[in-house]
Amino acid sequence: MNIQNLTKQATAFARDGDFGQAISILKDLIPVMAESGGFSASSYYKIIPYFQKAGRYQESLNYTKEVIIPAVIADRKSSHGHCVPEILQALTHNCISQIFNKLALAAKREGEAEHLDSFKALEREHYDKYQVLLKIGEQKQLESEYQELMRVLGEDTDQWPLSIRRKFKL
Repeated sequence: MNIQNLTKQATAFARDGDFGQAISILKDLIPVMAESGGFSASSYYKIIPYFQKAGRYQESLNYTKEVIIPAVIADRKSSHGHCVPEILQALTHNCISQIFNKLALAAKREGEAEHLDSFKALEREHYDKYQVLLKIGEQKQLESEYQELMRVLGEDTDQWPLSIRRKFKL
């Protein structure tokens, strides 16, 4: 299954106004993307405006909760599982923040003020978590790299290559 080609096909259907066919293709692709890993948040939330334009706004809410968010979580674990847990969590929250941003746009178009406010709040909440966790994760990742270099290059940091010493400000 060629994910890129099928995504382009879904986009072409949507451009022609056949949102049902676009949704159908993307519904088949999203679980495959999650299993493969490495896809952007936009690859997952691309389906949300198609639901909205097809008059299936409520379905988009359920689908996002039940399929898109779990798919993004699985994707991040698959593609960034090698990172420290805080980086993995940060990247996941960033994607979820983007998904809520897209849901907020759909809610605005539907005139759903209560949903709009809720999605904007969730977007901010996840983005704030992203920022906090990213900072913590970057520090932990640096500490982990330093420990690995100590093991590989030895404890005498004066003997380390200059570029590595600069990275760790030694």
